[in-house]
Amino acid sequence: MFKNLILLGFIFLGVSAGLRGQTPTASISASRSTYNPAGGDLVLTLSIRYSASNVSALGWVMTIPAGWSFIATGGTNKPGIAPAANSISTLEFAFSDVPAAGLAEFTVSLSYPPGQTGSKSISSSVEIRSPKQEVVVPAVTFSNLSEGPTPAAINTQPSSQSVVAGGSAFFSVTASGSDLNYQWNFNGIVIAGANSATYNLTNAQSANSGNYTVTVSNSANSVTSSTAALTVTAAPTPPSITTQPSSSSVVVGNAASFGVSVSGMAPFTYQWRKDGVAIGGATSATYSINSTTTSDTASYTVVVTNSVGSATSTAALLTVVAATTAPSISTQPASLSITAGASASFSVAVSGTSPFTYQWRKDGVAINGAISPSYTIGSASTVDAANYAVVITNSVGSVTSNTATLSVASPAPVIKTQPLGLTINLGQNATFTVSLETPGSYNYQWRKDGTSITGATGSVSAAGQMQPGRAGSKAAT
Repeated sequence: MFKNLILLGFIFLGVSAGLRGQTPTASISASRSTYNPAGGDLVLTLSIRYSASNVSALGWVMTIPAGWSFIATGGTNKPGIAPAANSISTLEFAFSDVPAAGLAEFTVSLSYPPGQTGSKSISSSVEIRSPKQEVVVPAVTFSNLSEGPTPAAINTQPSSQSVVAGGSAFFSVTASGSDLNYQWNFNGIVIAGANSATYNLTNAQSANSGNYTVTVSNSANSVTSSTAALTVTAAPTPPSITTQPSSSSVVVGNAASFGVSVSGMAPFTYQWRKDGVAIGGATSATYSINSTTTSDTASYTVVVTNSVGSATSTAALLTVVAATTAPSISTQPASLSITAGASASFSVAVSGTSPFTYQWRKDGVAINGAISPSYTIGSASTVDAANYAVVITNSVGSVTSNTATLSVASPAPVIKTQPLGLTINLGQNATFTVSLETPGSYNYQWRKDGTSITGATGSVSAAGQMQPGRAGSKAAT
């Protein structure tokens, strides 16, 4: 072995009469005791203990399994002479400067290919020079990982899911390997007692929404599943109509629209109905008629449905009316001439959009209670003689009729009390009086022997002091 060290260019220096102090020892420890048949790397720790005062040179020879290769050395006091990377079979290491602490320790990284089978052994020896002495290092044996515990592997990942509040969520994983252990986690935190291939969460609430994983492990390895998200939604509720459709009245040709507001669990479907019959295509929260006709006059409702149930709105009545026009007088009130005591009646004929209101006026002043299309005076007197008109109004506007004049004439006079003849002495006054049975306003004219008496125009005539020549016959007209 020593000649191999010389081939590496190492020259042992110093000769001593013999080893004094502690007996040198050497050992190898490995990062693990198995190797993966799929190939990989492993790290060895090599340690040599000796008496620092006596050792002037150190060398280490290692034989590795066929197909394995050297990668590198490591540590704080690694040997100055080492194999080239990818060296195989026999590896030789040497210290050109022996560590003074009495301990030489370094790491060796090895690589091995896939397809290895059976147990693999690494044998080695240490040569200490002072004087020359060889220390046999106990071999290190590695077993094929496939011959030990089967590594844990997840075959079927847990699935994300959505549940309604109060329901249950069930997660499961399918794994392979030997002597498996399970641990479920919620948002990265261990769930106490959740140590099987399944995890069942009952009475789920919104606080349980989050990310769930499971870690599967055994003595060989540990693997964590992909994340399964749990979404907890509110419990479904049937639709409830919070704003009902409103009744309306529109003029022919104008638009009409109905709408509802709804609470509950979405999504909702809508179906509007006219007099209980479904309207084709009317399937939204609102229903509009762009240009109405009288045939659209009807009762409208809507049925709102979700996955839980349905609700029907109250009925909204649509009334479509003809276009509104202002009042127009087609027949005006006519003027009248009557005799006192007779009745007088005025009337109008009106077109336009009803309803109408009426107000008759006398000489421009509203007549109390005269609010019909006609106005009648049962027994007219001369005080009723005046100008009459009517104002007609509807929702659009108003119109005033032409003036109708009422003329009231007094009836033919009927004398109730005739004037009496008088015999008086000269110089006395004479008075004649007449009274009428018919009411009214009359003109009087007294006459003497058929000739009108100037100024005698009342129902009473005073002749003054009688003088010769003033006697005669008097009459009132």
